[in-house]
Amino acid sequence: MGVDLTIEAATMALAMDMAPFMREEDVAEVRASAGFDPQEALEASVRWSAQSYAARFDGELAAIFGIGPASFLSGVGIPWLLCTPTLLRHPHTFHRASQAFVAAWLDEYTSLEQMVDLRNRVSLRWLKHLGFTIEAPQSWGVERRLFCPVHIERGN
Repeated sequence: MGVDLTIEAATMALAMDMAPFMREEDVAEVRASAGFDPQEALEASVRWSAQSYAARFDGELAAIFGIGPASFLSGVGIPWLLCTPTLLRHPHTFHRASQAFVAAWLDEYTSLEQMVDLRNRVSLRWLKHLGFTIEAPQSWGVERRLFCPVHIERGN
């Protein structure tokens, strides 16, 4: 018997609901990159995004994710994902859904780019499996921690 994955539009109410349950690694990453707490990070990300979604497994909120343009002229999309530990209980199901989103976003953008906290090993491994190139870490963000630039190009 499989798990039921549903994807819906993300809302500020969902961001508020998920914030207290965000994965520790994601909390550390948003704090290190922008100085945000979980609720600030989720709300800012949903507000900024051209597209944002919430993922549920059997009705339980597991992740909020989305994408926005780096600029209106660059053709570069900036994808993001913040999640709860629930997501980690269903990695294969979410990986398949992620592949579909990455493919669709690469139809819209020429490349996808992001900075990922080196301590966020699960996220880096997931992105590598999705086909992203993981670059050497560099000092970045408000805490000047080590973050890896990650990217994937259309057609790769």
